[in-house]
Amino acid sequence: MTAADIGLGGLIVVKALRVGHVPMLAAPGDPVLFGMLRTASPGCASVAEMLAANRALLDRAEEVGGVRYAVDSVPPATG
Repeated sequence: MTAADIGLGGLIVVKALRVGHVPMLAAPGDPVLFGMLRTASPGCASVAEMLAANRALLDRAEEVGGVRYAVDSVPPATG
């Protein structure tokens, strides 16, 4: 990732979580939160590129056992 991928005001959050029993929350046994808050700033990646990158990141996370947070900016999978 580069600064252009994240935007001028974007940030990345990586945090170990302690999750008790929370109904309707899918969480692995040793959960880590990975969040990316991007801004479509002038001179940075376009919104379409950011959305495609969001999809690629989610696909990669799911491949290794990650789960999707219900509120996000990931376009539906195609195909």
